[in-house]
Amino acid sequence: MIQGLFDTDGCVSRFRDLSFSNISILLIKDLQRLLLIFGIVARIRKRKGRPIQMDSKSYETKDHYELIIAQKESILAFRQHIGFRIQRKQAALEEVATAIQRNIRHIFCPVCGYLLFKDLFCGRTKSHETWGAKKLAIIQCLGKEGCLSSKVLEKKLGFPPYKKMRRLNHHFELLKRTRVGNEKFWELNPIGHYIYELTKNNFTNFNSVFSLNNCPLCNETFEKKIKGNWRAGDFEGDIFWDILRKATKESGEKYPFVYDVVLPSDGSNDHFFAAEGFLIHNSAGVNLPAFRVIIQSPYRYTDFGMDRIPISEFRQMSGRAGRPKYDSEGQAVLIAKTEFEKDDYISYYVNGETEPCRSRLSSESALRFHLLATIASGFIFDLESAEKFFSATLYAKQEGDLSALFSKINTLTSQLRDMGFVELSEKRIDATLLGRRVAQLYLDPVSAFAIVNSLRKEKYNDAAYLYTIANTNEFFPYLSVPRQKEGELWEAIQGQKGLLAVNVELEMFTDNSMLPKFWTSLMLKDWIGEVKEQEIVETYKVQPGILRAKLQNADWLAYSSFELAKILLLEGHFGPLAKMRKRLQGGIREELIPLCELRGIGRVRARRMYNAGIKGIAEVKKTDVQDLGKLLGEKVAASVKRQLAATK
Repeated sequence: MIQGLFDTDGCVSRFRDLSFSNISILLIKDLQRLLLIFGIVARIRKRKGRPIQMDSKSYETKDHYELIIAQKESILAFRQHIGFRIQRKQAALEEVATAIQRNIRHIFCPVCGYLLFKDLFCGRTKSHETWGAKKLAIIQCLGKEGCLSSKVLEKKLGFPPYKKMRRLNHHFELLKRTRVGNEKFWELNPIGHYIYELTKNNFTNFNSVFSLNNCPLCNETFEKKIKGNWRAGDFEGDIFWDILRKATKESGEKYPFVYDVVLPSDGSNDHFFAAEGFLIHNSAGVNLPAFRVIIQSPYRYTDFGMDRIPISEFRQMSGRAGRPKYDSEGQAVLIAKTEFEKDDYISYYVNGETEPCRSRLSSESALRFHLLATIASGFIFDLESAEKFFSATLYAKQEGDLSALFSKINTLTSQLRDMGFVELSEKRIDATLLGRRVAQLYLDPVSAFAIVNSLRKEKYNDAAYLYTIANTNEFFPYLSVPRQKEGELWEAIQGQKGLLAVNVELEMFTDNSMLPKFWTSLMLKDWIGEVKEQEIVETYKVQPGILRAKLQNADWLAYSSFELAKILLLEGHFGPLAKMRKRLQGGIREELIPLCELRGIGRVRARRMYNAGIKGIAEVKKTDVQDLGKLLGEKVAASVKRQLAATK
């Protein structure tokens, strides 16, 4: 059946991926799930209808959905398990599959245990090429000289034979390193000798290893890894990303164990996944008891590439193993792929010393936040008490010389005065009523000042409130703006400059984050406009967990804006901000607010009732429970009626 669908409406595109098109989203999603049976992961996108030419005639196509198989392992699985019956399509698939299989990333011998990367002696950048040449020099030096100590090897080479970052030391797979006392000795291992003999006259012979199907040492079949492409890491380990439809609490007798798995962190994995008896989450985000903690990798992506997590973070994760009152011990597992990796992890994470704790008061934003909080709480009331207070902090113990800190405190105190959060006299520093409320709300004073300035502009529309919420440090990081959308968004900002509570002409040239802030505010606008969550996820390229975190932040900032408006006596904002908070909480338009006050009624049920003519609580009371049950289900309808009866 799947083959027949792809024979008719499927193709191999010029971008070397497979696709299937149809106007039925239900068929597309069913096919997506059927493909998972074969280990084939596909993504869905919506395509606008457009005119096409066939046999000199023009036809107008409808809007449709496209199922795309772009991940390389999935394309190979499609060829193996499904394929095409139409010869020209199958030939195109074979061509794509052959190109994929030639593009090898590394080979692995499961018996000998070595892992050889194809770019071991080369690289994409000039620095990588330079280090590749140096790695070849290391192998050639040890091949000629035999076993050498670290000091002697470095002296002969003229450079250290390793890099601090593990991912740059793939040549260790060819080496045997032995520690004798305080000295480490280096020599080639068996596969290292083979590679040396192969490359000593011409290093390009190294590539011939990757055309072999079997290990030249033990004749075991190689495991070959092709180079990844679009979100390749998402599909390793048979993980499929989907919306969590239902969560239930089960008895401990039926499920006595909880497995706690940490996925690689890229800033987006702050929500839970449930699959095959595993509860998967970023362990820094929750506090759940677990007998066993499994850490897939101690590396994560940073601004500087893949880097190790700190020892303190590893121990924080591992420390979650062992359930109080249930276990006498806990198990923490860190997965290593090779013997060298295992030794490295034990040396660094198990036997290494935890990094020292550093004070964050060196950050101006953190210092400003804590300075206002201590003034508002009465711990600081003049410059002398400020010096006394901060002299007792961890920062003071670590830095010693506090002259720069006290100078910064003087500057920040003046800034807080200019913002209207503190009052200064010759003898005292006191928080204003506004400043105390900012501290109680745990707002960054800079964010609070931006909110206050926006509220004073007296703009009472959705666009103004949503941009005010996004225009805060608390909402960072902002959503990434697609490059093709930038021109369109700048035009939209110009079109709405009369609505926004900022000086658009000035902000365009002084705030480099204005476009991402505006894009983020549009995401919030779609949410309160009742756009489906899945559509928001796809449009703004935001994962469900991050979307939920952003909405929680928006709720807090809407509440904070309302509280600041009360302090400023800006009564015109009271009603709109109260409604905005309700809408952010429920993801609803204004007319659904009364219906969503009922327990068990969310935006879907409320919209269903509203469209049926039940537009308020009075209409709900008048509607017969059986008629209500047709819209909401019998149990929910009965619950709603009980709620209304209890309020009489």
